[in-house]
Amino acid sequence: HGMTCTIAANLATLGAGNAKILSTVHNFPGASVGVKKYVYSLLLGISLRSSNHVIFVSEALRRYAKAKWNIPEAKTSVIYNGMDINSIEVSSGHSLLDMQPAKIEEPPTALCIARLIPEKGVDIYIKAAALVLEKISIKNRNNKTYPVFLIAGIGPEDEKLKKMPIQMGIEGHVRFLGYRDDIYQLIRESDFIVLASYSEGLGLSLLEAMALKKPVIGTSVGGIPEVVI
Repeated sequence: HGMTCTIAANLATLGAGNAKILSTVHNFPGASVGVKKYVYSLLLGISLRSSNHVIFVSEALRRYAKAKWNIPEAKTSVIYNGMDINSIEVSSGHSLLDMQPAKIEEPPTALCIARLIPEKGVDIYIKAAALVLEKISIKNRNNKTYPVFLIAGIGPEDEKLKKMPIQMGIEGHVRFLGYRDDIYQLIRESDFIVLASYSEGLGLSLLEAMALKKPVIGTSVGGIPEVVI
């Protein structure tokens, strides 16, 4: 699944004779600098070229890998992530064939589902929330109904991101939900889903949202334009 696993798999098969390696690439390489970045990229390129076949979850990922590591197109394929419809129906308690949008009370609700790491752009989501709230405040001074911006996920950026709404004076409108195992229900009860990533292999949360008939907003990076057309 991860690119580090691709390197490990190739090392593990050294001396294993005719072992076949099928690698899958789900995301762009993580951020690193200096010698570490160079060595990681070098090993990854060797490992991907040494694989018998490489599957990417988006055309954007395949183009990136071909350009960066000169991987022959003949040994690559693109297979988009799929949705387990049965799992979604069981988790949400509704059939997707006759599902109606969940009736929710005001205020309007946006939901960002992401691991709290720099690549996911949760900081951009919070900054966008501040801009939206400012415009609503200016245009509708008598309207006390303001949107709520939810964030579902955990990660190393947790403390830093939680300070942002306080510094911006919008802490009453941004809520951190932490780790959740009821994501499909959260999606149903939200008005729209936002993915503000700086880098994204495909955008699984957008697929889940669309399967549940929710509008989505995403940054035009990586494989997201292949999901949001």
